[in-house]
Amino acid sequence: LIDAFRYLLPPYAGQGLRLYRGELESRHATGVYGISWTPIFEKAKQLADRRRHIEGPGVVLEIQATPDLIVVAVRDHSEHTLTLGEDEYIVDPRRLHGSVSVVSR
Repeated sequence: LIDAFRYLLPPYAGQGLRLYRGELESRHATGVYGISWTPIFEKAKQLADRRRHIEGPGVVLEIQATPDLIVVAVRDHSEHTLTLGEDEYIVDPRRLHGSVSVVSR
């Protein structure tokens, strides 16, 4: 999917960003990360907590995303992400190992 985004969409041309992701703690423990990240900590916290009662506890993850790690700023192609208050960025999760920190449980 990431390779398709890189092929079909113009490359991200912005600066590096601090990005967050709400993720299941169990997925983080195994190094499995999704592609959608946000610069908004509060949104990531909300997403981390959304499945607590069904799938287990969540964590808020943080990365310092360099421009080459960011595939696309979704808002450059759709205002829907801003309407939802997410300001979503798609990153290449294959390149995240060793660069992800837990900033909230």
